[in-house]
Amino acid sequence: MPGLSILFFLLASPLETRCGWLDNPSPANWWLTDRDGEWVLMLQGAHDRNGFIDAPWDTGAGDWVETNGSYGYGCGCFIGSVDPATGWATSVIRVQPLPLAQCRQDPALPPR
Repeated sequence: MPGLSILFFLLASPLETRCGWLDNPSPANWWLTDRDGEWVLMLQGAHDRNGFIDAPWDTGAGDWVETNGSYGYGCGCFIGSVDPATGWATSVIRVQPLPLAQCRQDPALPPR
């Protein structure tokens, strides 16, 4: 059905890279704050609806600030898609930690 494939194409969200403060303040709660706002990656008690749990994490340059035991925040990026209406990441393909200095020096991000 040609109409169905066009509808699917219009509903599919494009992949993008979003970078900013990566927060994990408590078990299974993750979000990223970038220049456009806050994107929920996962909430405790919610099922993994966007692939975040299984998304590979690049290793390397990330730093982590512990604020609650081993929980806290860092700087990072995710590749995926978002729904601006809900603030949720609708798909997460990859997560990449970055040095804290990268977020601290970005004037578009709130200070930490």
